[in-house]
Amino acid sequence: MRKFVSFTRLLPRSFTPCRRFSILQPRKLGDEFKVDVGDLAIMTRRFTQEEVHAFGNLSGDMNPLHVDPEAAQKFRFKRTICHGILTGSLFSTLIGNHLPGSIYLSQSFKFMQPVFMEEEVEAKLEIMKIKRGIITFKTTLRKIQEDSIAIEGEAVVLLEALK
Repeated sequence: MRKFVSFTRLLPRSFTPCRRFSILQPRKLGDEFKVDVGDLAIMTRRFTQEEVHAFGNLSGDMNPLHVDPEAAQKFRFKRTICHGILTGSLFSTLIGNHLPGSIYLSQSFKFMQPVFMEEEVEAKLEIMKIKRGIITFKTTLRKIQEDSIAIEGEAVVLLEALK
């Protein structure tokens, strides 16, 4: 049976708050860890145009599809879309908050659909395998209103506390 722990987390005002985390509890570095195959971590989030523009400045990716609403109207989606790596960073958020001290070994993304500004998405990690401190997660980013998958992939982390 899967563990379920629900709590809320407040973020600085400069961020759109995460709406929900579930199942795996957040931990502090040095806490004892007990994780099992099938455990989940879930959060929801919306990205604003300002956050996407800030990410573009930070990453150097100022593609008009992301940062220029007027120019984006000339392209396939007719409006600006979030950077795929920005939306995919929600998996790192979940891992960092729930398994502090873990070291990312790999992450794969399959981008299925764009995520638009202010569109609510749900990021979910599911532990698929644990072996000698290495945890493999199935990663899924779901567009809540459409109930469709925007990103799927896999993350692999090393958690020395489990060795």
